[in-house]
Amino acid sequence: SVLDAFENIDRLDESFLRGLLTRHSSGLWVLPGPLRMERTQLNGEQVRGGLEIIRSHFDHVVLALPHDTSPGTFAGLEASDAIVFLTNLEVSALRSGAAGLAGFRLLGIDSHKVKVVVMREDTGEDVTLKHAREALGVPVYWRTPSDYQAVVSAINTGKPVVTAAPRSKFARNVRQLAESLAGSVPGPKGTSAPKRASSLLGMVWNPKSTGA
Repeated sequence: SVLDAFENIDRLDESFLRGLLTRHSSGLWVLPGPLRMERTQLNGEQVRGGLEIIRSHFDHVVLALPHDTSPGTFAGLEASDAIVFLTNLEVSALRSGAAGLAGFRLLGIDSHKVKVVVMREDTGEDVTLKHAREALGVPVYWRTPSDYQAVVSAINTGKPVVTAAPRSKFARNVRQLAESLAGSVPGPKGTSAPKRASSLLGMVWNPKSTGA
């Protein structure tokens, strides 16, 4: 899991890393989260060091971070070029989102890196995008449509919606979001090398998660 990688930075060469990764049929390489939570938590130095090594092997690295303020999570946020912040048009979600963004500011996270994504845009009647912008205090970067049947079917079959229902409006929207993010995120600092063969590493960091 991700703990095996970041707890062994001194051994994290290409061979050791590939032994920990699982390749999805889409081409995504996944470094999963631990199945249990009794193991030690990662510290900031481990996360920064591990990410520096992993970024040398992939064009894009995606982190699925837990909702906490641990040193490891903070290091992941700090090292990110873009932070995708999900919310929806419900009062409770926007209140939680506003609190989370306030926490980012207290931690010194650059607000320009935060990309707010409103999920299921067309399900809200009483709460609008204007309300969301006012509550969060930041622009809305992206909006996704409600596509209940396609999304729930993908979840129940354990497949990404972009492969389970590639023609669905949600899948098209998510592909466009990915393309937008890839275009807005710079490559590794100080590098001008051509694209590496492996395109994307999905890291499922949440200890409760076992898949991308």
